[in-house]
Amino acid sequence: MKEMLKYTNNLLNDKLKYIESKFSILVTLPTALTVFSATYLNNFPPLITALSSIAIIFSLISVLYGFLAIFSRRYKTKNYEKLDKKINIFYYKDISKINEKNYIEEIIKNYPDLKGYKSDNFDLDLSKQIVNTSQEICQKNIFFNFSIIFLLISLLTESLAIFLLGLEINI
Repeated sequence: MKEMLKYTNNLLNDKLKYIESKFSILVTLPTALTVFSATYLNNFPPLITALSSIAIIFSLISVLYGFLAIFSRRYKTKNYEKLDKKINIFYYKDISKINEKNYIEEIIKNYPDLKGYKSDNFDLDLSKQIVNTSQEICQKNIFFNFSIIFLLISLLTESLAIFLLGLEINI
């Protein structure tokens, strides 16, 4: 049991490191786009300036969501309840929906070798860490998705500004 909990904890910590490295890129790209878009604010037609301003705003919102994801550490303690449906004990979204006691029960239920196993405080602490890490990964993924959406809007807006500038439209 302890080895399985340690293994799951290591898997989730690797997933968390991967997600946090995605955010380092996701903070850098919108920042670079903001600096690039700022070059189109002076001495250009009003439409190009407006599109660049909109791109800057969406880039900054994307950066904000990136920082929110980096600093999010909110855990929800769930009450113990009997589970009706089977969950995947290695998938972070399933783990994040239950509490530590449910998680240990699911492991015991899924592995016949562990029938009759009595968990101790170490198992509970490690399973609580697993559940908290899963919740953190879920929260960071939500922020990541919002950040990507705003980054794409910003990229499209700035691309439109560059396209219109290339067509030499003076609106």
